[in-house]
Amino acid sequence: MLPRRRFTGLIALAMSVTAAAAGAAPVTVHGMVSQGYLNSSDYNYLTPDTEQGTFSFNEVLVNFTSQIDDKTRIGLQLLGRDLGPQGNGEVIVDWGFGDYRWKDELGFRAGKLKTPLGFYNKTRDVDAVRTAVLLPQSVYSESYRSVSTAVQGAAVYGNLPFGGTGGVDYELCVGAVEMGSSQFLGPDMAALAPGAPMLDYTIENKVAYGGQVIWNTPLEGLRIGGTFYALEADGAGTFALGLPVPWTIGMNVKANSITVLSADYLCDALSLAAEYIRMDVDVALTNLPFPDGSGGFLPVAAKMEDNRGGYYVQGAYRLGRVVEVGAYYSVHHPDWDVRDGADVSPAHAAWQKDAAFTARFDVTAAWTFKLEGHLINGTGDLVPAHNPGGIATESWTMFAAKSTLNF
Repeated sequence: MLPRRRFTGLIALAMSVTAAAAGAAPVTVHGMVSQGYLNSSDYNYLTPDTEQGTFSFNEVLVNFTSQIDDKTRIGLQLLGRDLGPQGNGEVIVDWGFGDYRWKDELGFRAGKLKTPLGFYNKTRDVDAVRTAVLLPQSVYSESYRSVSTAVQGAAVYGNLPFGGTGGVDYELCVGAVEMGSSQFLGPDMAALAPGAPMLDYTIENKVAYGGQVIWNTPLEGLRIGGTFYALEADGAGTFALGLPVPWTIGMNVKANSITVLSADYLCDALSLAAEYIRMDVDVALTNLPFPDGSGGFLPVAAKMEDNRGGYYVQGAYRLGRVVEVGAYYSVHHPDWDVRDGADVSPAHAAWQKDAAFTARFDVTAAWTFKLEGHLINGTGDLVPAHNPGGIATESWTMFAAKSTLNF
């Protein structure tokens, strides 16, 4: 968990800064504290230690918002999370922005903004708004969460009414993604020199941009949407290869397109959703070590294409004030062009199909408890560095539990 003194101090600082910026405007404070547990059979998934069971799955967040006037709003959210090697309780500014809504059709935001990616990326930190412990990983990957959560930049947004055909919500954003040394590409970078210790690595985002359009159809409760997102980043990993000096490998990652198609439908106690994602990514590597035959290495360059994708369908039903049940079927392919595994060994590394079943209990208005079971076929979303014993078993399971207090 977070160091209490450090987190309390940051909350006090954020409150004073937000209050000062807001002048006499009232500041609204909300937050959440959650603690989870993950346990998987056969493999470590999402963290390096789920096979033994881990409590390294928790979050603390607090946010502050203030309505300056009818058109202007400011906000800030601090987040500390821990998921295996990710986060480690480090407190970060999850989002913070100034928002001017000139009129319903046109508004402006600037700062660190939540990324419009699919229907649920903006609310993935708000455990109370969903049934499941884990969002479907085919679209909302925890491994890529740090790079998909927010963009530092600016956005325009609004709602365009179209009479009897419903209305369209839109948002366009441009900026850069914050990438620290503890972010998502570490395992990928480490794989560039198998067996060699990685001494350090850096990731620097160059640009990120995208947009989302959501059609609120005339059928009440039905939404249909599309998202496009792109970014480019440079990286460098330094390895100990047994030479007198460390060896540095360069990497350029260019996500040419991340596309998500979405639909959901809400009707009384029933909710249904389905989303489809494709990612077209080019990776260029420089200064790769190639053995020269005399104990040394020659620097070579290489290029790779990452063409992954997936989809899910899910449903949830509220049985009463306390209990809600849900299920989803999520499919991920690390290479969309070889979904059948014909050119992959083992073949089941070409997919990961996850059937998840959740029971949610709203014990009080502020306390939610969830239990979730996953029946998984395939190993396409596993991190090899987390599973040094290999990936021979095709079918495996995972159990998740989570308790969340909201305020």
